Amino acid sequence: MSKRIIAVMVMLVAVGVVVGVAAAQGPPGDAGPPDNVTTGPPGDAGPPDNVTTGPPDNVTTGPPEGVAEFLSTSPLGPGQVDPNSLSGNMRVESEHAANTTVELTNNNETETSLDVTVTGNATNVTFYVQKQAVEAAHDIENVTVAVDGEGVDFGVADHAGGNWIGFEVDHFSTRTVTISSEGAGAGDGAPDDPADVVDDYDEDGSGAIDTSELQNGISAFLDGDIGTGELQALVRNFASNAGA
Repeated sequence: MSKRIIAVMVMLVAVGVVVGVAAAQGPPGDAGPPDNVTTGPPGDAGPPDNVTTGPPDNVTTGPPEGVAEFLSTSPLGPGQVDPNSLSGNMRVESEHAANTTVELTNNNETETSLDVTVTGNATNVTFYVQKQAVEAAHDIENVTVAVDGEGVDFGVADHAGGNWIGFEVDHFSTRTVTISSEGAGAGDGAPDDPADVVDDYDEDGSGAIDTSELQNGISAFLDGDIGTGELQALVRNFASNAGA
C-alpha cells in the first residue's frame, strides 16, 4: 500500500475520532443563559405607571345607553318636518324614517318644543336634532331634554360639521320633546310667561305698550333681563295698538 493512501486513511480516522468526541460531549448539563439574562418578561411586567390603558373617566365614548349611533340614523326631509327649515336637521333611526313626522311648536332661546310622531307601534326610537337648528340648544352647557315633561338622558355627537343632540323616545302616539335652557337670555328677572311681560312694562296701566315702554323692554333684553319670547310679546302688543 502506498504511503499516500496510508496517510489519507490515518487522517480520516483522526477526523472521525474528533467528531465522535464532540458529539458525545454536547453542551454541559446545566447549559442555559447567563444568570443576568431574563428569558421572558419580568413577573411585574406592564405599562409604565404614567400610561393610561383606556379612556379617562370623564370621556364619553358613545351615546347614552339605549341611544343608537348617529350613523344608524337618517335625516328627515320636506313633508316630514314642519317647518321645512328643520329638513336635514332632524334624524331618526333609519328603520323608522319613513313613518316619522316632526312639528316645531315653539322655538326660542329658553325653550324649544317638538311634537314627534312615529307610526307602527314603534318603541325605543333614537332621534338626533342639530344643536344649531333649535335656539334653546345654543348654550349646550345648560340644556335639559324632556319627553312629555319627564327628563331623559341625552348625548352630544359631533358629526357632519355640527353638534347633534341624541335622545331616545320609549313609545309613541305623538310625544312632545322639550329642549330647555337656563343659560343666556333667560335673565333672573324674566317672567315665566312671555305674556306677563306686558303687565311688567305697561307703566301707565293702559294695557297698551307705547314707544317709551317698548324702548325700556329693548334695553332690558340687551341687558339679558328678558328673553326673546318676552321681547316679542312687547313688540306684538306695541304693533297691535300702534294704529289705535
